Amino acid sequence: MKKAAIVFMVLVLVVVGVWVAHSYLTSGDRNAGEPPVAEVEASAPRGSSAAAATAPEPPSAPAEVPTLRLSVEWPEQKLKKNLIHKTRVPRGGTFDVVAHIDADTVEFYRWNRATAAVKATPELLPTKVCVNGQEQESPASTLTFQDLKTTREIRWRYELPWVVRKAESEYTLEVTVTLPGRYADLRKSITVEQGISCYDTTFTRRLKLLGESPYCRLEPIGKSTAGREMYFLRVTDFTVGAAGKKTFVMIGAYHGNEPSGHGSILDFVYELITRKENARYLKTCALYIVPCMNPDGRAIGWHQHPNGLDMNFVYDKGKELPEGEHVRDVLLKYKDELTHGLGMTTHQWGRRYLLLSHDCRRKGDWSDVLMKNVGIRISNEMDEHVHVQSGPPRYKGYRGTRAFIFHELGMPSFVLENAGGGRFNIGHQMKNMVREMRIYYAILDQMTEPVRVKPKPHPPVNMTFPAGKNYRVYKVRKPPVIDGKLDEACWQHPSIITGFVTSGRRSRQEGKTTVHVVYDDECLYIAYDVPDLQPSSIMPGGNEGGIWTEDGADFMFDTNLNRWTYFQFMGNANGAFSEGYWPIPGIVDSDTFKVTGHAIAGSTRNGAIEIKIPFAAMNGHPEMLDPPIPSPPKPGTVWGVNFYRNKPSTSWAHITRSSHAPWEYNAMTFTGKTR
Repeated sequence: MKKAAIVFMVLVLVVVGVWVAHSYLTSGDRNAGEPPVAEVEASAPRGSSAAAATAPEPPSAPAEVPTLRLSVEWPEQKLKKNLIHKTRVPRGGTFDVVAHIDADTVEFYRWNRATAAVKATPELLPTKVCVNGQEQESPASTLTFQDLKTTREIRWRYELPWVVRKAESEYTLEVTVTLPGRYADLRKSITVEQGISCYDTTFTRRLKLLGESPYCRLEPIGKSTAGREMYFLRVTDFTVGAAGKKTFVMIGAYHGNEPSGHGSILDFVYELITRKENARYLKTCALYIVPCMNPDGRAIGWHQHPNGLDMNFVYDKGKELPEGEHVRDVLLKYKDELTHGLGMTTHQWGRRYLLLSHDCRRKGDWSDVLMKNVGIRISNEMDEHVHVQSGPPRYKGYRGTRAFIFHELGMPSFVLENAGGGRFNIGHQMKNMVREMRIYYAILDQMTEPVRVKPKPHPPVNMTFPAGKNYRVYKVRKPPVIDGKLDEACWQHPSIITGFVTSGRRSRQEGKTTVHVVYDDECLYIAYDVPDLQPSSIMPGGNEGGIWTEDGADFMFDTNLNRWTYFQFMGNANGAFSEGYWPIPGIVDSDTFKVTGHAIAGSTRNGAIEIKIPFAAMNGHPEMLDPPIPSPPKPGTVWGVNFYRNKPSTSWAHITRSSHAPWEYNAMTFTGKTR
């Protein structure tokens, strides 16, 4: 018995010795060096520590090392011409992370194990895992292998949920393959950017899911030019009769490379039908929606229709598109239900501010008031510039859907021009979509319970201006006579404003405009010296409403230097004059703000315009948000200013696009000195 125990102990010592020797010969310092991350392929180097370098190499060491390649695939998107999502996953839907592992050179023993793991940032768990085409019983982020002798493909499938109002702009997925023995781990990362949904797959799938709600009725309305199905969606509480409901007609995705509109419309519908607090809208309002006006252009990311026609002209005589006919037919079908409603088409024009260009029956009617309150509300909530342009249309008939809604359905309508078209990643578009959804809510609120929204005040900003953009204004002992002659001594001083340039990115100097500004204790005096004035462009009799279309003076004063609120004054050589106060860039109050004590005179022969504006007159506005203006302003007071000449359209400050951009104005400093 004692002899058998001794033999057993000897055998155990032999086995342990063999295992230790093998471990010494095949081990490396896996943690000493991490392989570099490659764009396409990651390789595992041999151990790089000093200990590994002195370890004896097995005589049969392979010449190659394992490799790892990563790729991303989108099973739902198989269109050859789908240019939008070629490198992006839609905001909602399915994508696969595919790891190709070539570990044929790895020496495995039965006690060796290898793992392959994927980690998503932000966290996202796979819903399905396939190894070499075989689906695993349970989807796991980490897989364990007893052998990797052959090339393996691991496919982790992810389902991105639809998240309303919030979405990550991208996901980073890191795959780590832990190898046995002398090999270092393999690591490779890949970034998946989220894009706007594709019309043919995720968009139509989501639209059909919405259509299953009892608050939604989805109907096909015809085929696009390329044969894609177009849809019409009605959203309301159908248990409540249509009589008395406010209606909102929404037309999305007019241009294929302006994607936020159709995404925000679907998000808005989803919130209406799933949030309890929105039940009141469903009972009092009805939405009539064409989610995508241009499915063919939307599918390939083109601005125009694929046949080259701009979708703004879908009803051009002799060129009518089937998309326009389908929309016209379905809206005429429900014409009797479209009472006391508003129509909208969505666009993105790439400017930094929001434009709501609204056709109403007349200024001051219910829809005009509604749109201005919506604009003020959005501006207050998001601290953004909102331009609201309201008024009767200057044309008859219709070439596009917006004008069709106005002329044929009798509904006021507006174009929602959001910022930043042409980019399809969710990080860029989510801000636009959130802004649009807030507009939709504000419109329904104003329809059901009209309220007057007051703009909020904005504090001054602390900024300096270079000498060439800060005009120094001097006092005068004897004020000029406002007679349009410019022969007083105060206008002969060399300190003038000149160098008027056109707007746009590639501005150029144009015209011979010169501006003089002086002041005394009570008034500000402005003189335009325009030797190349165009008298033929000025209407006789003082056409106040059309000064901006004539060759005349136009200037803005940001008296609080907050780059937000400002006064606007216009005049021409025939003596026409108009004024306005802008509590928000793009929303004017020209009704309650009226200047008194002013004077204007001009000469079409001499090309001269003189204007006098009392400081006290600018304090007479009951809705003024800025502090009162002293008479005169204290020495050192700085105003944001810009001076324009309307025709040709030029200005002293370089304006990128719109003249109503106080953030781009130059400055004017009151010196307190007399000359």
